[in-house]
Amino acid sequence: MFQHRTLHGRSSVLFDITKRRLSMNQIIYIVGLVVIVLAILSFFGFR
Repeated sequence: MFQHRTLHGRSSVLFDITKRRLSMNQIIYIVGLVVIVLAILSFFGFR
């Protein structure tokens, strides 16, 4: 029974870590898209 509790605790911690990684990846992806769009707009704006 104690092992089941520790496994459940570990899985919930891993789930929290994966949720944080997914949210960080989404933030990085959105920031990357914004930077690319701004670079393209500035490139066409200067030419």
